[in-house]
Formats: sequence, C-alpha cells, structure tokens
Amino acid sequence: QQGKYVASFIGVAPVDDPRLVALVVVEEPQGIYYGGTVAAPVFKRIAEDALSYLGVPRQYNEQELKEQNRFQPEEVVVPDVTNVGPEQAKAALEAVGLVPSFQGQGNVVVSQTPKGLAKAPRGTKVILHLGQADPGAQEVIVPDLTGKRMVEAAALVEALGLTLKPQGTAGKAVEQDPIPGIPVPPGTAVVVRFSEEGATQPALGP
Repeated sequence: QQGKYVASFIGVAPVDDPRLVALVVVEEPQGIYYGGTVAAPVFKRIAEDALSYLGVPRQYNEQELKEQNRFQPEEVVVPDVTNVGPEQAKAALEAVGLVPSFQGQGNVVVSQTPKGLAKAPRGTKVILHLGQADPGAQEVIVPDLTGKRMVEAAALVEALGLTLKPQGTAGKAVEQDPIPGIPVPPGTAVVVRFSEEGATQPALGP
C-alpha cells in the first residue's frame, strides 16, 4: 500500500571470515524507513550476541581501539627486588605504581611474580616471596629508568638502596649507566641523562 514500507538489511559477520548471515525485516517502520537506518542496528545487536555465543573474538575498528586504549592502565617495567628487604621492595614497587603482596617470612625477597624487568600495567599486584638473606647475594638489580622524570627515577633507585647521579635538569631519562638488569652492590651510583623530547645533548659521561 502507498505510504507503507518494509525496511530490510542482510549482513554477514565477521566480514573477513563469515560465521553468521542474517536477514532483518522490519514491517511498516514508523518515520524513517531506510534499511540501513532501521534494520541495520538490529542486525548489529543480533550479530554481537550470536558471535559472542559462538566464541568469536570481537573485532574493533580504529576509533574503538583508540577509546579502549584511553582507559587502559599504562604499562611499567617491574623493578627486580630480589635480595632486597621488604620495606625497600615495597617502596620500589609503589614508586612505579605497582602493588606489593608479601608471602612467607624472612628478611629479603627471594623471588617475585611478575619477574623483574617484565612489563605490567600500573596497579598490578606483584607477589613477593620472603626468605632469609643469602650472604653471597647482596647485590641489587639496576632498574630500567627510561622515560621517567627525575623525581620518579630518584624515588625508585633510592628505594633499592642505590643513588642517582643525574645529568641534565629537565625532561625524562633517555640513557643510564649501569644499564637495566645489571646486578650491582648497594650504594652504587646510577648515572642518568635527562632530556626534553627532541633536545640534543652530549652522550652520557662520567
């Protein structure tokens, strides 16, 4: 009849490896009657529910990925706090936004999960197993200070019983000596060059 319409939309999903095909028909829609406007949103909801039921991972467009990344916690490098006392370990982890969780008894951390120098989102719980200090293992592991401001870098190295020797007065850490992951005695000075993005400075020196 004149003035009466049927809106329809047919679609497949996922597009690159179809697992679902559906036809949506809406009889006599009120107002707008174009299939892409009336029926397509219904197909979208059906497809999302059906693909979830089938165990097909959701695919995100570029804009959705950007929105997701906005709310994902920043990843940080986990300090290696093995052979470090509980208070120092706690301070070192909290300095980079991680949450220490102690297990067992003892005066030093004998193992940790995640391991040192791994990457983890801020807020991750780091399991620290305590035990007795090994007299032959009094060294600490140099942390990765890349990208940290001077205040952050100082808090981290001091929490581990090391000292910071900065070069430059502004910006973020771009180079360090000793390099991350090296075992050093407590009290070792870590030389760090700080630079604003795009600035050119001399190479790291003593």
